[in-house]
Amino acid sequence: MAKITRNPQETQQKILQSALLEFTNKGYHGARIDSIVKNAGVNKRMVYHYFNDKAGLFKALIQAELDSIQKVTDTEPTDDFFPIAEHWLKNIDQTKNYFKLLLTADSLAEESDITLEKQQKEGFDFSRQIYADLLEKKGLTNDMDPAYFLLAMVNLTSMPILLPKLSKTITGEEPGSEKFQKEYERVLRFLLPAAPK
Repeated sequence: MAKITRNPQETQQKILQSALLEFTNKGYHGARIDSIVKNAGVNKRMVYHYFNDKAGLFKALIQAELDSIQKVTDTEPTDDFFPIAEHWLKNIDQTKNYFKLLLTADSLAEESDITLEKQQKEGFDFSRQIYADLLEKKGLTNDMDPAYFLLAMVNLTSMPILLPKLSKTITGEEPGSEKFQKEYERVLRFLLPAAPK
């Protein structure tokens, strides 16, 4: 009889990939471990072995997506507002799952062990400093708090990802379509004009 070789990393990846679909489609409370293991093709015990419980699995997913979004943050432009917005829109594939999971994480605000607030805050602090520097460069430091400017920019670049049906209802186009991206970019260029040199 052939010996079965186990690959823990591969098993964990299968579980995480299946869990990502389950959590982003159904939210934390709607997600089911049985569905996750069935779609991953693994034994249910493996979820508890590697992640302890549903909350541990969700936390591992947030961590993986935070690592992915950190790569986008690390390459964020610092020269002007529109290039920053464009950068985040061009990296939607690396960030969309993080934002979708955040919707679920917000509903778990009382369960502080679920969210990785410290790491999230560090990423946002990095971006907030970029905006603070740009606002100072444009002479707007006394007029605008960079934290609120960051919040507005996050909304501009994440809303089509988080609310694709609403985006389509408003525009008639799928957010991933070429037309949507082109038109949305035109609006962002209008809202975020380059500073005079």
